[in-house]
Amino acid sequence: LLNQLGLIDNPRVLVLSPHPGAEILGCGGLIALLVRGGASIQVEIVTDGGFSQQDGDFPKLIEESRAAAAIIGYSDPCYWGWPGRSLRLNRVLIDQITLRLDRFQPHLLLIPSPWETHPDQLAVASAAIEVVRTSGPAAPQVLFYELEVPLQANKLIDISAVAERKSQAVACFRTESAARQQARSIIGLNTYRAY
Repeated sequence: LLNQLGLIDNPRVLVLSPHPGAEILGCGGLIALLVRGGASIQVEIVTDGGFSQQDGDFPKLIEESRAAAAIIGYSDPCYWGWPGRSLRLNRVLIDQITLRLDRFQPHLLLIPSPWETHPDQLAVASAAIEVVRTSGPAAPQVLFYELEVPLQANKLIDISAVAERKSQAVACFRTESAARQQARSIIGLNTYRAY
């Protein structure tokens, strides 16, 4: 896999996730394969998924997200806790992503597709693209992952070897009914891609 992606041995991989669970739904299989290949994984979850206002839901999502991370095989994500549905492409978001890239210095950056329609997903993608665009020769390789809008794929990764592990990680998310519905869609999309 590392050769297929043009990565060195033991690469550093940074995953930007707009909401808790998006990293598992969108690229959990790839992350599991990268972990198997010796990659160091850092997942940054930008928003609370819109659940800080609801008693107990955001802490439950964090708990579910940590359980999913353990199944996939990487350490606890970093939670920024920004309010869901509040993200905009602005200097604050760009600066925060720049800080994370400077600190972790990833070889590979996984971000939501810029064709997503959810405003938080789109803001994270757009800000990350801007950061990478202005990073010069030290810029990491970027791979987009799909969540709600299928990509016109130019690279498919066979996750058959870890598909069951991804399904187990997806099953950790029980707090939000929308996440469960999206999980069914993602599994369907994975199946379609396998065909």
